[in-house]
Amino acid sequence: ECQAAANGQEAVNAMEQFAFDVIIMDVKMPVMDGMSALQKIHQHWPETQVILLSGHADMQLAVQAMSEGAFGYLMKPVDIDELLFKIEDAVTLVRLEAGQG
Repeated sequence: ECQAAANGQEAVNAMEQFAFDVIIMDVKMPVMDGMSALQKIHQHWPETQVILLSGHADMQLAVQAMSEGAFGYLMKPVDIDELLFKIEDAVTLVRLEAGQG
């Protein structure tokens, strides 16, 4: 099941309605950016894996995102195969942590 959100606040609001296993979101968004949304999601739903996308090569931001709990940080334009592999890895981790191996 998949759902879209226009910004980080909508993503957080959606999490309050339905717990998603994996979230893919941009770093730069209106209302609430990806880093702020990551912090809220990681704080309230630590089992959810977040993959951040960025159009700007910012190694410091990538390191910060990973240290704050992001599962991945990919540069746009994203190679679709790379994104699919990252999603598969995130789903595998969620299942392992839930004991569904």
